[in-house]
Order: sequence, then C-alpha cells, then structure tokens
Amino acid sequence: MSAFIVTNTHIASIAASYVYNVTLHKERSPLPTEIIKVANIFAKANKKSVDFRYNEDNALPVFTGYENCSFSAGAQLLKLIDCLDYQCSEFNAWPRTKAYKMLNELSLAILDNLVRDTQDYSDSAWAI
Repeated sequence: MSAFIVTNTHIASIAASYVYNVTLHKERSPLPTEIIKVANIFAKANKKSVDFRYNEDNALPVFTGYENCSFSAGAQLLKLIDCLDYQCSEFNAWPRTKAYKMLNELSLAILDNLVRDTQDYSDSAWAI
C-alpha cells in the first residue's frame, strides 16, 4: 500500500462537508473557524499515516478557511472520503481515532442523502 499527503483542498472539502452535514445538520453555512478545526483533525491523521509508512516527518498543512475549499457533494464527496480514509490507514490505531469516526459519520450522512433524495426512495412503500 502506498500513502500520500492529500491536498489542502481535498481535506478542506471534506471538513466543510462534515461541519455542514454532521455538526450543523444543514442548518447554516459553516464558519471558516469550524472548517479549520475539523480540517486539522483530518490533516494530522493523514500526516501521521504517511509519516508512519515512510518513516518521515512531513510538515502539517496550514488551513485558513474557505479559500482552500471546494464544496463537493454526492459521489464525488464519497470518493474524497474513501481516498482520505485509505491515506490515513497506515497505522494500526486508525480505526480508533476521532478522524476515522468522523469520516464514517460523514459517509453515512452522505449515503443517506444520496438514497433519500431520489425519486425511487420517494416512490417506495412506507410499509409492506
């Protein structure tokens, strides 16, 4: 398995989506400070994984807010999450980290939205 440090845009996009979908429950737009806090959690996990894999000491990315953020949704967002999850999985404790749990929370929220927002879901029977 190879691992790499994902871009700031990649992490900030996931962080913004996490804050909006999980923390705020879509009630308002996330603030840059909220995005930065979550982005730092993901960035530290990514750095730890790559450092562990290659016995390196990479610089921790610096986040300043929206300028590094690309608001992704749906399948594209799930792909970004899966990539980050893979890049963070080099150390054994990954499944027990806060970042891992946060990525899973966001994945479930996005998957739920992808299904519930379809016509097929709307047309499905409530009970059978």
